[in-house]
Amino acid sequence: MRFEDVPPLLSLLTRSATGQAITTYFNMISGIRQAEEKDGPHEVHLILLDNGRSQMHADDLLQETLLCIRCGACMNHCPVYSRIGGHAYDTTYPGPIGKILTPQMKGLHEAGHLADASSLCGACVEVCPVKFRSQIFCCVYVTIRWKKNKQFHLQNPAVGKQKRKVWSGKAGPWFFQIRNSIV
Repeated sequence: MRFEDVPPLLSLLTRSATGQAITTYFNMISGIRQAEEKDGPHEVHLILLDNGRSQMHADDLLQETLLCIRCGACMNHCPVYSRIGGHAYDTTYPGPIGKILTPQMKGLHEAGHLADASSLCGACVEVCPVKFRSQIFCCVYVTIRWKKNKQFHLQNPAVGKQKRKVWSGKAGPWFFQIRNSIV
């Protein structure tokens, strides 16, 4: 990342997450403290955790997940997240991005059910500063799980109604745009 890329990203992140003009806390470490500097680290240790991101990057569809800047705008507008809260997801990343990212990291067998916590309303896509298309992943995950299990149980009738609209072809125009981009 180049230094000139930081201000737009920082502005985008804080405006999307909290509506603030700038974050109240930001720290950029560019190296160890120089002799003439009064503060800064004596040593810098950089630890990079892959956590399955290389596999995501190698997959054409999953690669899009890595665009997320974790601003939280999707959570602020998600009707499901606003009703059930973050603890219901039982994962590090809650909300719309959590139900997409967690199955990629833990596997569909362990976390694929998180995609069922979606109304497929598209509010998350509308407010996402990087226009991450989370509905694609919800539909793909549900389809994969359905094909694998040969059964389709929906716990929430409201969610079931929306998904039945999607699978029956009666969904709004946003879904057909997404469906066409998958194919």
